[in-house]
Amino acid sequence: RSEHGSEPDPGQHEQGELEPQLNYQPREQDMRALPFPQKLHMLLKDAEDKNLTRIVSWNTAGTGFTIHNRYYFEAHIIPRYFNSSQYRAFQRSL
Repeated sequence: RSEHGSEPDPGQHEQGELEPQLNYQPREQDMRALPFPQKLHMLLKDAEDKNLTRIVSWNTAGTGFTIHNRYYFEAHIIPRYFNSSQYRAFQRSL
C-alpha cells in the first residue's frame, strides 16, 4: 500500500502475481533523443526504482543485465524507452 492511503504502490506486487504493475512513465526527458547506452542505463535504473526487477535487472556483479521476462519486456518496457517495440531491434542495438 502507498503512504497516501488505500491505493497500492505501483511498483509493489503480491507474491504469485503474474503481471507486474507497469503504469509508470520514464523521466520527463525526451527518451528517443538519448543515445542507446543512456536509455538502457535509465531503463535498468528505473526497473530497480519501480521494483520491476522481475522483468529486467542488472546481474549480481553489475556488469551486465538479464531480461527475466521477454514478453513483458518487449510489450511494456521497450516501447517506453526506444523507437521500436521489437525485441530483435533491441538486440541489434546491443
